[in-house]
Amino acid sequence: MFDATRPFVVTAAAILALGFSTAVANADPPAPGAPCGPDKVITSVYTCEPLNSPCTGYDGMVIGRVAADGRCVIPGLDGTRW
Repeated sequence: MFDATRPFVVTAAAILALGFSTAVANADPPAPGAPCGPDKVITSVYTCEPLNSPCTGYDGMVIGRVAADGRCVIPGLDGTRW
């Protein structure tokens, strides 16, 4: 015998699954400066990098260091070193 509610239940489950995956995909990324591992932070370009590691500034040429707040700063500023 055919159960008329079965297609409805399957369709509803599929819609819920798609809605949940969209919500996860649209979740905000962690804020710059958030920890992402031992002595690592999320940078302003949303990568996980070690503190004081070399980085490139927005001009593509200035070489800096990753500060604790996730910004690429001139070495020697904000707790970074040369």
